[in-house]
Amino acid sequence: HKIEKMGKENHSVVTEFILMGITQDPQLQIIFFVVFLLVYLVDVVGNVGMIILIIADTQLHTPMYFFLCNLSFVDLGYSSAIAPRMLADLLTKRNVISFSSCATQFAFFVGFVDAECYVLAAMAYDRFVAICRPLHYSALMSKRVCLALVLGSYLAGLVSLGAHTSLTFSLSYCGS
Repeated sequence: HKIEKMGKENHSVVTEFILMGITQDPQLQIIFFVVFLLVYLVDVVGNVGMIILIIADTQLHTPMYFFLCNLSFVDLGYSSAIAPRMLADLLTKRNVISFSSCATQFAFFVGFVDAECYVLAAMAYDRFVAICRPLHYSALMSKRVCLALVLGSYLAGLVSLGAHTSLTFSLSYCGS
C-alpha cells in the first residue's frame, strides 16, 4: 500500500491497492489473457446479440423477452465493469489500482449485480403471473408494469451500490 501521512496525527490514507494477480509466470499470464479475453468476447457478443435480436424481432416484444433483454444488459454491465481493466492489467503487468478506481469499479459491479438480482425477481414474478393467473396476465403484466419493475430494479441497484460502496470504502485498509 502506498501511504500518506496526514498532519501530526498517526492517521494514514490508502491511495492504491496492490493486486496480487493470478500468477507471476509471464507465459501463464499470456494464456490467462487469451482465455479471459475469449470468455469476455463471447459474453459481450452473446449479450449484445440477444439485445439486438429482441429489439429487432417484433414477435419478441413480450414481457418475458423484455426482462431477458434487460438481464442481458445488466450482465453486459457487470462483466464490463471488471473484465476490461483485468485484461489491460494482465497485458501491461500493472499490479496496482488507485483507491478511487477500485471504488468506481466496485460500485459499477455491485450496482449491476444487484440490479440483476432484482430483474431476476421481476422475471420470476412475470412467470408466476403467467402460470397462476393466465386469464389476468395481460392486465397484470402491461408494458407499464414491466417498465416499472425494470426501472425499480435499476433504482434498487443504484441505492445498493451507494450503500455497499460507501460502507466498504469507509473501512480502514492500513496494515491489511
